[in-house]
Amino acid sequence: MYLLSCPVHGRQYWQADDAWPELSIGKQLLMVPEGDNPEDPWAVALYYCEGDKRLKLGYIPAGKNRTVFTLLSMGWSEAVSCTVSRLDPTAEPDSQIHFTVSILRYPSEGEQEAEENPEGGGVIDPVPKSLEAVKNKY
Repeated sequence: MYLLSCPVHGRQYWQADDAWPELSIGKQLLMVPEGDNPEDPWAVALYYCEGDKRLKLGYIPAGKNRTVFTLLSMGWSEAVSCTVSRLDPTAEPDSQIHFTVSILRYPSEGEQEAEENPEGGGVIDPVPKSLEAVKNKY
């Protein structure tokens, strides 16, 4: 489910130029909440990661970051996804890299088979593989 789509804020101050040759539409980005950020207590940094490489691209713009910050701070990072959605090298720096944040959804009935309850008493409701880690935390 779509949550947010906008340009990376502050990309000219970080390592976006180093990451640029490797960025492509659909590339996964890492979101890191920075609650101790002096400029914005709701700050969420965006990183391009590949192997041992971790390059900071910039931030989710202030005013659009509170929901994502809250989800990440609550331990729900497995429930959200961030991907590159647009690249425009001719645009102003703060409009060159766009991203989309999505909330992963549960599959509808029939999309995933329910598991048999090992203790008897019917079946266990299916949980999508991508949210299994989140469910196990609680």
